Amino acid sequence: MQPTGRMKKADWLDLGISLLAESGPDSLTIDTACQKAGRSKGSFYHHFETIDAYLLALAEAWRERHTEAVMRQVKDAGTAEDRLEALNIATSLLDQRIDQAIRALAARHPGIAEICTLVDRHRTGFLARLHEEAGTPPETARVLARIEYAAFLGLSILEPASTPAERQALYRHFLALLKR
Repeated sequence: MQPTGRMKKADWLDLGISLLAESGPDSLTIDTACQKAGRSKGSFYHHFETIDAYLLALAEAWRERHTEAVMRQVKDAGTAEDRLEALNIATSLLDQRIDQAIRALAARHPGIAEICTLVDRHRTGFLARLHEEAGTPPETARVLARIEYAAFLGLSILEPASTPAERQALYRHFLALLKR
């Protein structure tokens, strides 16, 4: 990635997300980012004081792109069942490698771990509300959301090469099992 003109903060974040997906969290060094961008360290430091600041900004960008934007995308998709299906489709299209890389960073960075914890709570809360709106009793909806979210995270570990279509089909089977 070598944008023409001056690198903006968003360009550095896009680059970092790309590096996470392609090469994992160990690829996120200032030297690697600058080399990949074809820019000097001064350009990097213009936007981020430290690598820590960059990593935290990346985690916030991940939260926005992989959680908040997805929720905004599905919130007006019709009935609760329609929103659950829209959520299934939207989340199946996310690059699982990015989520895995952020979680790997969280294991060694307390600030990123805190962001992951907030994201996990927000995601399960959102999912529980959708299940409640679909007619599931509140306590059952909360438990179901936790189990469903754990399955979502686990699938990315167990089957990282699964396709969006495979993930969508598996989720539909999961919901069908619940209705039995």
